[in-house]
Amino acid sequence: MAAAARRRAARARHILLTDRVLDADAALALGLVSEVVDDADVLPAAERVAWRLADGPTRALGRIKRLLAEAPGRDLDAHLDAEARAIAESAADAEGRAGVAAFLARRAPDLPR
Repeated sequence: MAAAARRRAARARHILLTDRVLDADAALALGLVSEVVDDADVLPAAERVAWRLADGPTRALGRIKRLLAEAPGRDLDAHLDAEARAIAESAADAEGRAGVAAFLARRAPDLPR
């Protein structure tokens, strides 16, 4: 296990075994959440994230989610092979072609739906 993974596991063990209550700032500092907003801003913040994901390259995002889910059960070589296949699939589909064209034209992509 890599040193960073051991540190994360030790931190998680400490929180779980000591029944430590974390406030929002501590959860953010530990990387357990990616954003902290006021109570009144929760719904608008969640909607912004949802729209950003929905407006993005959904097929590529699905491949990323799959890679993340499968990573713990793979060795590095197998994961790099899977990543290379996902990159090739993404580059070959309509979203990938639209993204590359937009990049070359220095504009926002017009992703197919």
